[in-house]
Amino acid sequence: MNWFALSLAAAGTQAAQFAVISLQTTALTMAPAAYVNAIRRMSAVLAVLLGRALFGEPDLGRRLLAALLAGTGAVCLLLAR
Repeated sequence: MNWFALSLAAAGTQAAQFAVISLQTTALTMAPAAYVNAIRRMSAVLAVLLGRALFGEPDLGRRLLAALLAGTGAVCLLLAR
């Protein structure tokens, strides 16, 4: 096992998580929490598609439907404005 490469991957993951949390915190100071949360839920669609493309995860239809239903909240919030 290449521990150096594993350590670099772990450090990169931590840096990315820190950046995401920082951006979410900044977004929460600029917009209502309901909007920020709805936009975060939209990323589930991308995660499902990447999971299928990169890792060959099964049940694409079921997972995509669930992610789209969760992301529908963003559309409802925008239409309710």
